[in-house]
Amino acid sequence: MNLLRPAAALLVASALAAPAFALNILIVNDDGCEASTVYALQQTLIAAGHKAIICASTQNNSGVGAKFDFIVPFTPMTSASQAGMIPAGSPGTGSIAGYPTIFYVNGTPVDCVYYGIDIAASSAWGSGVWPDLVISGPNYGVNLGWMLHSSGTFNAAEAAINRGIPALAVSATTPASFKAFTKLASTDPEFEDAALILKLVNALVANKALAGGSLLPATTGLNINIPTFATGQSGQLPWKIAQVGTATTMNVTPRFVSNLGADPIAHQYGVPTSVAFPGITAVIPSEPVPAGFPVVNDTDPASEANLLATNCITVSVIRGNTQANRAPEAAVRVKLLGLAQ
Repeated sequence: MNLLRPAAALLVASALAAPAFALNILIVNDDGCEASTVYALQQTLIAAGHKAIICASTQNNSGVGAKFDFIVPFTPMTSASQAGMIPAGSPGTGSIAGYPTIFYVNGTPVDCVYYGIDIAASSAWGSGVWPDLVISGPNYGVNLGWMLHSSGTFNAAEAAINRGIPALAVSATTPASFKAFTKLASTDPEFEDAALILKLVNALVANKALAGGSLLPATTGLNINIPTFATGQSGQLPWKIAQVGTATTMNVTPRFVSNLGADPIAHQYGVPTSVAFPGITAVIPSEPVPAGFPVVNDTDPASEANLLATNCITVSVIRGNTQANRAPEAAVRVKLLGLAQ
């Protein structure tokens, strides 16, 4: 673990100066507590002077949305964690052996948020101490538009917002697939993603006195997506305030079909023709669209997916409920003046 700290410190130096005061930060995600992304972020935040703990699931829980296990006991694990650092038979909640600030729950991302707020935070920082900020991610791959409703990364941030804690949902184009944090190298893009998030966190801290006197307006969070970048060039990416919109990568639209094996898009994802069962596939505007299928294209240039396609880091202001309100976005614009347009 210590071998990675110098790399994180170098990236910290390229971000903003040390924070005016340290935050207690809870990091969660839907890719698992052993993910390289959350570990790189934790080390970067700690090197910058913040206090950061991780609480994430034992397995990949991508796509589970806002699911949480209500009145369900977290019994001992029946199988090992994704990267094998937590063996079968371990308690359903706890911390990774040798890593006392990496907590786990054998459950969903939202389960992990609640455990992190109510149990892990007090364990790490003292009884009754709450996180000042929750960061969900960085996720392997982006989360945009209508697909946010199914994203574990996004809904973990939403759960924190609804507990009264400001939250960031962070997703990145690179890296795109799981890697255990024990395999991290100092030049990996995870550390550049982490440095970008540190820059945003420090901007929120520096501008805390503006637009309401808190990190973010009440019941508000941010959905952040980072595009692809060349090694060492992430700091050149422009930041843009975006609208969530409905657009996603490739503007896909879900479609239920009676025979998944006969669907050409399903074939591209490896479903053989022998699978003659119903299922959900997708309609992609760049592919042949079934006759009469109602494709809704989001062409708004301010939508986060469309801005991301122009190689911007997108920052969308989100709420803990579905009520639309432009006032928090105006406040965030003030706080990020000079960073994001």
